[in-house]
Amino acid sequence: MCATPDLDLLPLQRAWHVAAQRDDEARYQHRLLAVLLVAQHHSCMHVGAWLACSPRSIERWVSAYRSGGCAALHMLRAGGRPARLTAIQQMRLSADLAGPPSAVGFVQTGWCGKLLVTHLSRSYGLALSLRQCQRMIRQSHLEHGETAAMRQGLRRYEG
Repeated sequence: MCATPDLDLLPLQRAWHVAAQRDDEARYQHRLLAVLLVAQHHSCMHVGAWLACSPRSIERWVSAYRSGGCAALHMLRAGGRPARLTAIQQMRLSADLAGPPSAVGFVQTGWCGKLLVTHLSRSYGLALSLRQCQRMIRQSHLEHGETAAMRQGLRRYEG
């Protein structure tokens, strides 16, 4: 079969990622495929890009496999608290925070914690604490290359 460059890769990767998170057996098969691809001399970076996961996760799975075989891939569990937003909602919110609040219907010129609390409630039906919203805004600024000094300079000219 020949390559088909006309296929949109992003929806396929998202579908794969969602399917891989479905249950323990699907996660195991996802990890097993990743380790198999690394064993076939593909880099963790490439495998991570193909399977929509971080290269560091691939490295951890390979390490677990080396130390405990296939059984070790079954025993791995995702750490931390489950996300309140789905992956798609997180992408939408990231795009919202990258633009001005006016782009989503607010009159304010910049994002603040209280405004994000309101936005999450209205647009996503989600109630998060003020502190969590402030963290999300700070993380968004870091992702977009904005420093604290830049934000401070902008505040001086806004008000």
